[in-house]
Amino acid sequence: MKQAYATTVAFNVTDPDSPTGEEIQRFSLSIVVETNPKRAEQRAAQNVMRQEQGARIRNVLVLPLDIARIQAELAKP
Repeated sequence: MKQAYATTVAFNVTDPDSPTGEEIQRFSLSIVVETNPKRAEQRAAQNVMRQEQGARIRNVLVLPLDIARIQAELAKP
């Protein structure tokens, strides 16, 4: 069954403004819908690799989201 996951990917890229090629750390936050957390982790990392040329993935954090609970909380006055 599919589940929504909140993902955070930490990665390094070369700073385009640095004359010495210094690396900077960046983060990408996203929601991924997948069948299991491992696939969500892989997909989040792949998305960053597609969007950020030369990115070096450092860490991926995956947290399941309870959509029904979120909707119930939002419906409260």
